[in-house]
Amino acid sequence: MRRHHRYVEIYGGWLLVLLLTAAVASAQAPFQVRLKDPAAVIRMAPEAGAPVILDSLTAGTVYPVQRRMGDWYEIKFVSPSGVLLTGYIHRLYVEEVLSEAASAPRETASEEGRSFVSPLRSGLEFALTGGLGFNRFTGGTSSYTAGWGPYFDLQAVAESGSLYFTLGNPTTLAVSCAYFFTPGLGLRLQIDRPLKQSFEEGFSNYALSWIMAGADSDGRMKSWPATGSLSVMPISLNAIARVALGPVVTAFLTAGPAYFTGTFSADSSIGYGRSWVDTAQNFDFFTIPVKLEKTVSGFGFNAGAGLEVWANRSVAILLEGAYFGGPSATEKWAVQAGPYESNITAGIAWTNTALPAELADYIAPLTVKLSFFKIVAGVKIHL
Repeated sequence: MRRHHRYVEIYGGWLLVLLLTAAVASAQAPFQVRLKDPAAVIRMAPEAGAPVILDSLTAGTVYPVQRRMGDWYEIKFVSPSGVLLTGYIHRLYVEEVLSEAASAPRETASEEGRSFVSPLRSGLEFALTGGLGFNRFTGGTSSYTAGWGPYFDLQAVAESGSLYFTLGNPTTLAVSCAYFFTPGLGLRLQIDRPLKQSFEEGFSNYALSWIMAGADSDGRMKSWPATGSLSVMPISLNAIARVALGPVVTAFLTAGPAYFTGTFSADSSIGYGRSWVDTAQNFDFFTIPVKLEKTVSGFGFNAGAGLEVWANRSVAILLEGAYFGGPSATEKWAVQAGPYESNITAGIAWTNTALPAELADYIAPLTVKLSFFKIVAGVKIHL
């Protein structure tokens, strides 16, 4: 008998715990039911043969649940006459859903003591941004110089030149896809369209001076235009972290690796002095066309920060600034084949098939850099 009472106490204690747990769970997680089958009816009692209160139901209608009784839910509903009634519906015709109170986002207290509903959610987001790039990608000078000793009547010669260019600020356009594992942490894949820009300013300068026996020193200067363009496309995969600053404003930081691919091309001319003797000493400088073409690709990095302003829980306007540190490469100028035109005495042309190889190292090579900073604005959609 004592053993029997002992079992009753143990099982009764566990039953009390289960009942209390169920009561607490019920109090903490109110729920509703959504109608799946419009053929269902609401009855006066939780029995299949109970009188029907309402038999014209609409699929998708949500009813608040008072309690569950076996296979039946006690629900509240409004009759066609506008009266709030209590009835029962079988579980086969409905599905449970959390109530709005239970599924609503938690409120976050701001620094000023006010409260707001955070607009951040986990899930998939797409964004389209456009703006302006800065830092001009690259700009620089390639130079060359030479000095001659005495040759026949020519006592001394000094020549020098440089090729100079700058690139303007390109427009940018990018599309990105981000997945947030939590409302504040995610990964973003972004592809920028090729940022292409032509030379904003480019020219080649040449200066020549010489001294002839029995004559005063003399000299010449000339400039040629330099044209070209640079195109680069970065693809980046970034970690992104963000925090809500208010009910509609969020801030974010992003960083990660980037792969760059780009092309650079330039065309210009340089001066090149030449002396020769027929019946007398002749001296002139010739226009030598030069060209540069380079494909640049490799890994780099990027990092940025920005703000999002949410128009609603699905659409936001964003503003972002980011720095892209890309690879660099050095490329030589290639001398083009002649004939080459003279510049002191009109009508002289010079052909030298060996000149492109001879001048392969005459001009300092150019370093191409694919680093830049950009500021963009755009729109993003949370799916």
